[in-house]
Amino acid sequence: MTRTPAKVRPSERPGATRSVLRSPWLWSVVGIVVLFAIQPLLPAGVMSLIMLICIYSVYALGYDVMFGLTAQSSLGQAAFFGLGGYSLVLTSLRLNFPLPLAILTGLVVGLAAAFIIGAIAVRLSEAYFVIITLLYASVLLLLANNLNKITGGNDGLSFNLQPFNLLGMRIDLYEPRTMYFLLAGVAVLFFLFTLMLSRSRLGLVLRSVGDNQNRVPFLGYNLYRYRLAAFVIAGFMTSVSGILYALRLHYVSTEFLSFRMSVMPIVWVLLGGRGTVIGPVIGVAIMTIFEYYVSAIVTNYLIIVGVLLILVMRWSPRGLVGYLQSLLGGRARRRLKTAPQGKEDA
Repeated sequence: MTRTPAKVRPSERPGATRSVLRSPWLWSVVGIVVLFAIQPLLPAGVMSLIMLICIYSVYALGYDVMFGLTAQSSLGQAAFFGLGGYSLVLTSLRLNFPLPLAILTGLVVGLAAAFIIGAIAVRLSEAYFVIITLLYASVLLLLANNLNKITGGNDGLSFNLQPFNLLGMRIDLYEPRTMYFLLAGVAVLFFLFTLMLSRSRLGLVLRSVGDNQNRVPFLGYNLYRYRLAAFVIAGFMTSVSGILYALRLHYVSTEFLSFRMSVMPIVWVLLGGRGTVIGPVIGVAIMTIFEYYVSAIVTNYLIIVGVLLILVMRWSPRGLVGYLQSLLGGRARRRLKTAPQGKEDA
């Protein structure tokens, strides 16, 4: 008489625990809990550094949607970063908007600009796309410098963060703890959004656009609309980052529109790993910490950054996260090859 083997529950399978531990959602929750739990223990300098990482992470995640998924490389994202910051400050100073309304205005301006610029830019490809995005950012930078009576030029504009009530609570962004939770909360929100987007049906189509855009129309998808969707998402998230940066500094200047602010997201994404969601955040953290400490010692620290980026691209074109993924994947394949084959019961 043949004995029927007992059924193994999914949670009791050998690989079940390993697959759970590899879940990005699990580690995302752990990271979020740690981010909020450590706030009371942080010195002022470290808290300021983490807030800056949160701001830039929103910028990098948005750029990764466009560059990492659809392979659209823009050199003009500083246009949206500056528009977000200037819209917030100018409406607060010139029009006396309350802070929540000024923030909302910045979001609307950033979204509208991303749609208008994207509607023209995404019709172009490769080098022409890069050139036209660079032109848009250059024109805005030129206008900001020439209209210095309005924008403050290189000297910039400072403004006061007036306390406001939200759902019956008084919000004062001059309080470091309040600012920390605001920036961390927004960064977490957009991280989860990007993670869900990358695993959604829309994200799969965007990846296919990046892999081979010539095949997308044959699958029944409108290539222009999906390229535009990625561009608008990236532009909107960049404007959110610009608003947060202006809130953090209580200040805006033409530095928001500088060429450096268009190049940095490329560095963050390439360093951490394009199309990996967590990679851009890691790239931001590494670069921000590096700039914070090394720039105080070495004046031309960007030369070191360039050399390190070249080395990373040489040994791992998919960035640090891509390298770790290939390393772990190789170990898993070797483990499967060396594992003993089970004998089938007669």
